[in-house]
Amino acid sequence: MKYLIRFGEIFLKGKNRVMFEKRLINNISVYLKNNNIVGKLNRKKNRFVLNVETKPNLRKVFGIVSYSLCITCKADKDEIKKIISEKIKYFTPETKFRITSKLVDKSLEGKKLDLNREFGSFVVEKTNAKVDLEHFDVEICIDVFNDEAHIFIDSIACFGGLPVGVEGIVLCLIEDEKSLLAALMAMRRGCKIICLMKKNIDLSLLEDYAHGFKLKQEKIISLSEVSDLAKKYRTPGIFVGQTLDDFEDLKLDIPVFRPLIAYSKEDIENKLEEFRK
Repeated sequence: MKYLIRFGEIFLKGKNRVMFEKRLINNISVYLKNNNIVGKLNRKKNRFVLNVETKPNLRKVFGIVSYSLCITCKADKDEIKKIISEKIKYFTPETKFRITSKLVDKSLEGKKLDLNREFGSFVVEKTNAKVDLEHFDVEICIDVFNDEAHIFIDSIACFGGLPVGVEGIVLCLIEDEKSLLAALMAMRRGCKIICLMKKNIDLSLLEDYAHGFKLKQEKIISLSEVSDLAKKYRTPGIFVGQTLDDFEDLKLDIPVFRPLIAYSKEDIENKLEEFRK
């Protein structure tokens, strides 16, 4: 199986972009190893292409925007049409579809809109299906780069953000499920985390996303220990799961980050459900 992997925010990192990409490659590789998935990952023109024998769940790797099971062929119109023919066998005259081409480089001659029209006309000729650019049932996507075309229909949305490990270490006060969500949001911003806990709490949800670093925990008796732990780990601040409903001034000498401050109880439950899928 071949998957096309897309990342977004890394594009904004300028001269640091290569470092961010290497970290993401490392984290994907660790995810594959942790889940006993044999695969080969290649970087190709602002995309990653992953060849695996087992279906992965790449939603567990922060930094990925989406990924798609795809079929690859030479960047040639006739070759692309052969694959499209296989994809549209179930189309009927009632099927509404659109073609979306992305030309990352000049591997295939022609303008994007012209290619969309040509491939769209091909589908209509073969199936009598209807083109509908807004209210479509199926979107046939064609990404062209490195003299290859990658054709796919479905994309699996991921959490995006930054690869864990590119933004240093932060402390996370883990007191309840809300705190788990706050910690996940810290990880999504590229931070490795140290879990501070007064009692035993199941950290398996955090471990599901901890690819590229080993999840650490410190048992504490009171918040008076936070300053020493901040010095120990050379961390700039601490994440907590407080909202407006339970806001409390913690009187710490390091910055306190409250990513859930404007969240409702329903917002938190919905977010946690997304991460548990």
